Amino acid sequence: MGVVWSASACLAGDWPLFRGNPALQGVSAEAHIPDQPRLIWEIETVDGVASTPVIWGEHVYIGTVQGDLLCVTLADGKEVWKYQSLPNVKPNELAPAFMAPIAVTETLVFAGDQEGNFHAINRLTGLRVWLQEDGGEFVGGPNLYKDRILFGTHKGQLTCLDQATGKEHWKYDTGGPINGTPTIADKYTFATNCQAPFLKVVDIETGTEVKEVKIEGRLIASAAYLDGLLYFGTEIGAVHALDWQKGALAWTYSNPDREQQIDSSPAVTKELVVIGHGDKHVHAIDRLTGKGKWTVPTRANIQGSPVIAGDKVIVGSNDKQLYLIRLGDGELLWKHNAGQPIRGSAAVSGDRFVIGSDNAGGKIMCFGK
Repeated sequence: MGVVWSASACLAGDWPLFRGNPALQGVSAEAHIPDQPRLIWEIETVDGVASTPVIWGEHVYIGTVQGDLLCVTLADGKEVWKYQSLPNVKPNELAPAFMAPIAVTETLVFAGDQEGNFHAINRLTGLRVWLQEDGGEFVGGPNLYKDRILFGTHKGQLTCLDQATGKEHWKYDTGGPINGTPTIADKYTFATNCQAPFLKVVDIETGTEVKEVKIEGRLIASAAYLDGLLYFGTEIGAVHALDWQKGALAWTYSNPDREQQIDSSPAVTKELVVIGHGDKHVHAIDRLTGKGKWTVPTRANIQGSPVIAGDKVIVGSNDKQLYLIRLGDGELLWKHNAGQPIRGSAAVSGDRFVIGSDNAGGKIMCFGK
């Protein structure tokens, strides 16, 4: 079963979605990040960055806690345009924050804000094209399918809209708040709510439920899809590989002494599943057997999601450090003190990656050769 990838003009170096592609695999196979990357540029923000950037061609797009969505050049971080969730903010008024991941296509940038508004912005000009008021806080990001865009919010609904116009195709009630970005495989999407241990399988063409699969523990983040299996972590610290069609687990990776909640989404290759954990470690798991391959400790829980860039893993932690790890054996190659917690994940293009840090004074940072 293959993934229907709608952005036909997407180039090899682009990172248009949270986790890079509709299957949310978190992998840039063609990336060539140096063992000791240097800080190429950084932009300080007022209230920080909790979101994950996207890259299209020579430009980076990223939302901030202050309610700004920025377009900057990948080469030097120069601002091209700035879009505000609430234009002409009055004194003592707070604009809705862009906390969730965003998405980009050849023509549009899509972003949901903290107060439940979903924005479609012209990629070249930074001007609003359309706005949909959902009413539920955005925590997860949107995903792309053909000419449609999907998202879930804390209102408890999975929504499918036309990309160009914002016209609604359908809504599906999940029964509770949605934290993650909906994963896509073929014509199906997978969503859970953070109140019940069930995975919902929905036909994207019709918006109808195909199957409900009971899972062991609630899924707080997003799942990754590869070769018929979904990979995800749960609130009780376990990582599962699930055959959604059979409704059966292929394997479970867990440690009874480490049952801290997993807020991280996995990165998945043919060989490995790599995920951050509430136990303060990055874990690499054999994708076929579910056996642990290596772990790397940090000094705080990991809410960000690792990205596999070529033969390396990029991941930030709440210990304010950014880590670069060799994928094959888990050797720590490099780390950078960002000064603030890192709760989002990286966007990768060629020999560069961009990531944000949270809290007051948080930065947008670009690293590479």
